[in-house]
Amino acid sequence: MSAPYPTGGDRSGVSLRQKKNRRQAIQGDAPLPYPNGRQRPQMPPPALQPSQSSGISQTSQSRPSQESTRSAESRPRPRPKANDTTSNLVKKRYSVRYGQAPDLSQSVPAVPGLPSVPRDYLQENRSNASLGHQRKKSSVDMRALRDPNLQPGQYVAGFLATASEQDLAEYQQDLRSVKNRASTDLQRNVQQNRTQFIKISKEAERLKGEMQTLQGLMNDLTITLEQATVTSGSQRDDTVRKRNNRSSVANLEAMWSTQLQALWKAIEGSQKFVAAIPGRHVILEQGGWIELDAATYRARKPTHLVLLNDNLLIAARRRKRIDPNQAKQGQKAPTKIVAERCFPIQEIDIIEITLGGKDPYQQHISHAISIRHGAESFTYRREQQEGSQRKDFMFAFKRAVEEIRRTEQAENEANNKAQDTISYLVTRDVAVSSNQGLMRSLSKSKERPDILVDVDGKQHNMRWVEGQIDELDIEIALQHFEEAVTHIELLRNIVKGLKGNSVAQDLVNAKVNERTNKLADILTSLLSTSSSLPAPTLTYTKHLTRLSLSARARTTYLASRTSTISQRSRSLIFSGNILSHITALSYVYFTLIRNTVSTFQTCFPPSMMSACVSWAKGQLDGFNAVLERVLSGVERGGVVYREGLGRARELAGVMDEVGLDFGGLVGEGLD
Repeated sequence: MSAPYPTGGDRSGVSLRQKKNRRQAIQGDAPLPYPNGRQRPQMPPPALQPSQSSGISQTSQSRPSQESTRSAESRPRPRPKANDTTSNLVKKRYSVRYGQAPDLSQSVPAVPGLPSVPRDYLQENRSNASLGHQRKKSSVDMRALRDPNLQPGQYVAGFLATASEQDLAEYQQDLRSVKNRASTDLQRNVQQNRTQFIKISKEAERLKGEMQTLQGLMNDLTITLEQATVTSGSQRDDTVRKRNNRSSVANLEAMWSTQLQALWKAIEGSQKFVAAIPGRHVILEQGGWIELDAATYRARKPTHLVLLNDNLLIAARRRKRIDPNQAKQGQKAPTKIVAERCFPIQEIDIIEITLGGKDPYQQHISHAISIRHGAESFTYRREQQEGSQRKDFMFAFKRAVEEIRRTEQAENEANNKAQDTISYLVTRDVAVSSNQGLMRSLSKSKERPDILVDVDGKQHNMRWVEGQIDELDIEIALQHFEEAVTHIELLRNIVKGLKGNSVAQDLVNAKVNERTNKLADILTSLLSTSSSLPAPTLTYTKHLTRLSLSARARTTYLASRTSTISQRSRSLIFSGNILSHITALSYVYFTLIRNTVSTFQTCFPPSMMSACVSWAKGQLDGFNAVLERVLSGVERGGVVYREGLGRARELAGVMDEVGLDFGGLVGEGLD
């Protein structure tokens, strides 16, 4: 379709690489002619088709090479002609569009499928993948082993279901490595804990020694301060009393009594509110107060306030009744002060009311006080706003309240101190108070009631001892026998340490003995009901032995076994066969005797074995008496008689197991 490039002499004037000023201008709107001289038809530019792309490739193939072009540039070339073939080709080259991609959806075929793998290679690949999965699965799962709900059987069955013998061996080796590593870590932790425990123990021992030294120094300091207080206390008390009171106690009481009498005369009806009791006196007395209405704050009547050390007396000023005939013209009516109400100081609250506004109403109720007693409320204000009378009254009231608080605190401390005394311990225990001999010794005792007990280097008072006795009562009630026995041993050691005060020693000893008897009653009762069981019998006898009641435990145990033998022998029913009855009777007696002796040897010391042998001899005598009654119904010396004695003596051989050779005593006097 395209014309060939010019050759020969025509090529000298053709060049594709010329300067811009020498290049022929190309109009974009002008249609490009075909190579054969025909004109391109006017139409919109179509999309790039495969045929066009192939034409472009042909055109590019028909272009001259770069080497020939470079050689041609070295020579001067004339300006090409307007209708030259090369110019047409260049115009056609610049008019082709390259911005739109070709549509390959119709012409491109589908992607072909993968070829199938041969069966032999497929089985080999599966076996290799399964083997790799098993080897990966054979590793030890530490998270699964740490699970507390792990089921070993199910885990192994699911984990190693398809494993080979080599995999099992490797997994076993991994488990052993994990076990050895865990054992090593455990030993290391134990060693570290042991080292830390030893360090802490040494540090605790060192601190204990330092605390004991410090306690000794503090005790020495306390003794020194007490001695200094005793020597200088009397002089200091005399100085303070002279500076504060300026008079003796008797003169002070007389002055207070005079003040109360003057108060009774000045205020009518005050004697029924404030009677004369020791220590009661007047602190502050103020007039010039006005009672206000609690709702409207209007003045009601003039009031007189009297503050005592324990009460607040409120009195009102009233006019006296006079005869109109005797009244003088222009003379004011006389007034009197009448007591209206009285409140204990510790039961009332006084609140200051102070309003600083310029409102006349606020100024009217400024500098007032509110007295509250339960649900009642009373408001009072001063007649004159100037002065410090209200401040003096509030200061005196607060000081009186503080004095009452200190007095009550001192009384409470005295009561608590009295509870720590021996008399408090006596009144709390009915059993001790009923002991006439101990009460007489307490009444005659002139020793100090405050007693300190030294326990493990610490000083405790009798209150602490009473607390230990209360804990012992709780343990006995809950049947915590081990803790109760330990508490009794502790209290007995405390009693031994009270050698300096015989009264306190007798008191604590009486309390401990009472609890000991109570605990012993419970233990002996349980020993009687469980004497057939060796383990409970051993436990109860040990507790009684620690309480120094081993003889009571021995008597209780042997009495219980006697009752058991009697009940078992009486439960045997005679069916008419004498030999069978003798056999059953002998088995019951001799087996129970053997078991009793065996348990006795375990629970009691060898020094008490003689009592057990005596008990066994008594039980054998009882058996001989029963055997004699059974054989009295047959002929003496007959076959049945002799065979019955033989069976009894044969069964008596079981007692040889515990060292009792009673074979010759069975049937004694019946031959």
